[in-house]
Amino acid sequence: MQDKRAFCFGIDAVLLADFAREYPSDHTLDLCSGNGIIPLLLCAKTKTTHFSCVEIQQTAHDLAQKSVTLNALSERISLYHMDLKKAPEVFAPHSFSLITCNPPYTEMGRGLVNPKSEKAVARHELYCSLSDILSVSSKLLKPGGIFTMVHRPQRLTDIIEKMREVNIEPKTIRFAYKNAISPANLVLVSGMAGGGKELTVLPPLILYDENGHLTQDAKHLYDE
Repeated sequence: MQDKRAFCFGIDAVLLADFAREYPSDHTLDLCSGNGIIPLLLCAKTKTTHFSCVEIQQTAHDLAQKSVTLNALSERISLYHMDLKKAPEVFAPHSFSLITCNPPYTEMGRGLVNPKSEKAVARHELYCSLSDILSVSSKLLKPGGIFTMVHRPQRLTDIIEKMREVNIEPKTIRFAYKNAISPANLVLVSGMAGGGKELTVLPPLILYDENGHLTQDAKHLYDE
């Protein structure tokens, strides 16, 4: 369920769900959950027993609730309408095997803030920063648990620095490109709580061909 007047999910959420599916999990936490698209996709792609989803915006939370109900997934997906910074007060420490996050990409003070509040919150770090997300994740991940995120390549240095500050070691990176001649416009990053130093850069993902059609690799994300 989506509301075109608010923020609708894009291919970045689909990319993250496909990226995160590779990590086995009994209980997954989805931060900045929006309308719940990532746990909804992972319910179909994985055998994860339960997902907990945190979203601060009421409209997005309500849409997620409708989708969970319509898909008969209430026993697998629990929704929390709250500020993610309060998550350590709600969930037990180190209780999640996997955390996923499709966060606001833009730091405050950079770029134009959308006049529509729902879109502004989804795009700018109005209510949570990258540091907030990683601090919360470090408190809630099990030792050896995995943090996964989709973001902009321009923030990659910040991401790696802040992951290491909270003892989440970057383990895997994959860049996604709009086409074969454009710079990367998305980056997928995974890190392990308390992990050792070893980073793998996966093959690039090209999303569209020269005619503007999804490549076979991109179609695979939607077909499965």
